This record gives sequence, structure tokens and C-alpha cells, in this order.
Amino acid sequence: MTDDEQHEREMSMNAHFCWALAMWGSAEAAREHSGYIAASYAYYYSVFHATFALITTDHTFHCENMREIKHSKIEAWLRERLPLKLQRDHALLRGCREATSYLGMGNPANKLQVVRGHQLLVEPGGDQEPMRFFEAIEEASHASSRLIHHVLQELEKHCNSAGWRGPKRGDEQWLEEYLQEDVLRSIVPRDENGRVILKHAFSFLR
Repeated sequence: MTDDEQHEREMSMNAHFCWALAMWGSAEAAREHSGYIAASYAYYYSVFHATFALITTDHTFHCENMREIKHSKIEAWLRERLPLKLQRDHALLRGCREATSYLGMGNPANKLQVVRGHQLLVEPGGDQEPMRFFEAIEEASHASSRLIHHVLQELEKHCNSAGWRGPKRGDEQWLEEYLQEDVLRSIVPRDENGRVILKHAFSFLR
């Protein structure tokens, strides 16, 4: 790996992991205010970006393949590396995203029933039973948290062994010096609601 490629991968890793934290903080804030539809997307994409960050550390995953990375590529990469419980967590997050994207996976009559007040069920994958939408989103909060913690541990190990500058629990300098004090300012407002998002987002680093 050349110095230029390492630098590119390091920049991408840090950007995508910070974006994952922003997504997760936004999901938590939305869930706390009953914004369950928005939370269903943000929990999934928080893990999508966290995983993207981890993929940048894999020298066998070529940079040109990261220009436009597909969900299926990420899922295939994860299947070889995640413990079974975390694979199930990821499947639940995908199920939540698909349920809200497609108004369930049923026929038009079932879809109309959902908007008339009947249950929207989430298919968590595998041999797991369908879950009611609100319950699935509450569990998605925990599932996404577990996955991001796992990714953070893997990033810490990689950065420690390879000498990369990356996120690390208890390292305030990653935020203040590497990402700088205006981190996410153009995305997350600094009002009361924005501060809630940032508090959730960077709780992983404490």
C-alpha cells in the first residue's frame, strides 16, 4: 500500500465513522420524540457507514471498489466477519429499513391495512419471528449500538497496530484536533436539538 493510498483510506475511515455517529445520534433523537420512521433509516445507515469505515482498513478491498459501494457488498463482507448475534442485529436493521421503505413486504391490501392503523410488521430475518414496528425500532437502537461498538473496537485495534489516526474511546483529541471544533456544524445545528444529537453521537467515545 502506498502512502497516498493509506492517507486516502485513513481519511475515508474517519469521515465515514464520524458520519455513522451523526446518523446514530440523529436516530436516537428521532426515536426519543417518536420519529420512528426517520429512526428506522438512520439506525440502518449508521451501521452502513460504520462498516464502510471498517472496510477501508481491509487492504484486499480495493479503493476503486469503494467509489460506489453497494449494500450487497457490505453485507457479504460482514457475513464473513461478524459473530452470529451481530449478523442477526444487522438483519433486524435491514428489516426495519425495508419495512418503512416498502410499506411492508405484502400485497396492496395489506399495505392499505397498515395505513388504516393495522400493524406494520418487521421481518428480522432468519428464523426470527416478525416484530411489531415500534418494538423493532426500540430493539434497533440496541442492535445498532452493539454493531457500532464492535466496529469501534476493530478500528481501535487496527489503528493501534498500523499507526493510523482514528477514533478511540477516551480520546478527545480525535474530535477537537483531527475533526476540529466545527465538526458536523453544517449538518447538525448547535441549538438544543442539535446538542442532543451530538451528545448521543459522541457517547460512543466516552
